[in-house]
Amino acid sequence: DQTAWAQGLSWDQCRLIATFMTHRHAAAGETVVREGDKGATMCVVAEGTLEVVKDAANGATRVIAVLRKGMTVGEMSLLDGEARSASVVARTDAELLVLTGLALERMAREKPLLGVEIYRRLGRMVSRHLRQTSGQLVEALGS
Repeated sequence: DQTAWAQGLSWDQCRLIATFMTHRHAAAGETVVREGDKGATMCVVAEGTLEVVKDAANGATRVIAVLRKGMTVGEMSLLDGEARSASVVARTDAELLVLTGLALERMAREKPLLGVEIYRRLGRMVSRHLRQTSGQLVEALGS
């Protein structure tokens, strides 16, 4: 699942997608995304490790996922521009490739077949995350 977003894409397609992305460095301990902030961006971890964290009702912070090279974060906000559902903090220094909603829209206009493919992949990724979360909720409610 580490590079699911890119599996099956040709090298030329990956290079073309990269032209629509920007680079961002995140220092260890830096908050990359803050829960509740609005933003239409998705990040691909090129190097380093990120933690997805959520504030619990008791004030504690809980790590809900660890993201490594090739993994993505922000697919939902990229698609809908709504508030972030969790925060993301760099566990180590990290290099990120960032795709904004505006860049994705530009890709869809300029390279429609590639844009459709990326939207399709994003939809699958969000669906997979929703199914996992639903399964976890059922388990939590059953215990």
